[in-house]
Amino acid sequence: MLLYYNFFILIFALFYSLTFVFIVLMSRKGRFARYIAMVSKVYKGFDTKSSAGIMKGAVWAFVDGIITAVILLSIYLLIK
Repeated sequence: MLLYYNFFILIFALFYSLTFVFIVLMSRKGRFARYIAMVSKVYKGFDTKSSAGIMKGAVWAFVDGIITAVILLSIYLLIK
């Protein structure tokens, strides 16, 4: 059963990171400006103007996705 939980955490974090990259790419067209301004204060090294900055943001989003998935899974296990 632990394997399924780890798989859920990995898939959730990957989806979180890919969604973040999609939002960053959409921000280049003028959308999500307030979200990007908020995230750039939290994620160290994140910048929408360079590929390295976007990759740093994607790594931070992956870590954030892992933390979020663990919290959600813990709540699920408490309720279950």
